[in-house]
Amino acid sequence: MKPYAVSDKRATLSLAHGSSNNSVIPAQSIDCQTTYAQAVVPDEELNHLRSIDFIKIDIVKDGSPSR
Repeated sequence: MKPYAVSDKRATLSLAHGSSNNSVIPAQSIDCQTTYAQAVVPDEELNHLRSIDFIKIDIVKDGSPSR
């Protein structure tokens, strides 16, 4: 288990609603009392593994969870 957000580039992001089950937005100022998340590129993080049994990624488009 890796505690990261997934992106096409490494970045620091803010959690939009302050908990881990929501969306990420560009990093906000520390004055906003935000919770930050590190985004990583999956190919870079997982390329050393021989196999991957399961990956779950929720993709959100236009603010609505995919179905």
